[in-house]
Amino acid sequence: MELPLETYLNGISAFCVLITGFYFGIRFIMHYNKLKKSLLPLIAGMAFGMGLLYLGPTTAFFYLLFTGTNISGIVYGYLSYFTQPLTLTLALYLGFDIFKPSWKKGVMIFFSIFTVIWWLSMIFFIKFFFGSTTPGEGELIDISFILPLGLPMIALSILSVVVLLGGGFLSIVRKIEDKEKRNKSLFLGIGWSIFAIAAILDTFIAPNFIAFARLIMLVGYILIFEGFSPVSKKEN
Repeated sequence: MELPLETYLNGISAFCVLITGFYFGIRFIMHYNKLKKSLLPLIAGMAFGMGLLYLGPTTAFFYLLFTGTNISGIVYGYLSYFTQPLTLTLALYLGFDIFKPSWKKGVMIFFSIFTVIWWLSMIFFIKFFFGSTTPGEGELIDISFILPLGLPMIALSILSVVVLLGGGFLSIVRKIEDKEKRNKSLFLGIGWSIFAIAAILDTFIAPNFIAFARLIMLVGYILIFEGFSPVSKKEN
């Protein structure tokens, strides 16, 4: 089916972000097979989860391309966002394990409860969680978080990323003496902050500019995964 340029940009940009997450997930599994560091499988799981955030628009694009019709808004929402709170919780676990281990248990309890609430909301109260657009011919369906459930929960998620992860990693940059580790902490702080900005744009920006938001997201992903990559020198 012949699609508008905007639809191609929307779908291909989502696919690129998804592939980036899966690429780094596989890469961290390979690092683990070589180095046997306990956090690497968790980082790989986080990378796969971050890729899955774009499974909805990617599936919608290819489905539209090959069938000429859109998937439903509910399917789109489940594909993209059912694993989102689990990915966020895993990212916070990794972050607090590095910069504030004493807070890790409390943060995990809070966001585990948050994950359960998110899932229950999606399963039983989805009409209060997502709203979907009615696309024109050749356009991709899109969904948005709505009141009273979806919008506050995605806002809390994004705020947690920029304040707890972005702020947390940036707060320890000056305390790290090793240059390579300091740079990695800086990458993580900036990367998570860019991720949050891109998430805001991707959530609220007009569809014809959404590829721009995903380009920013790709930059955030690369910085995050570079920050989590094992240091090159051997550690005792």
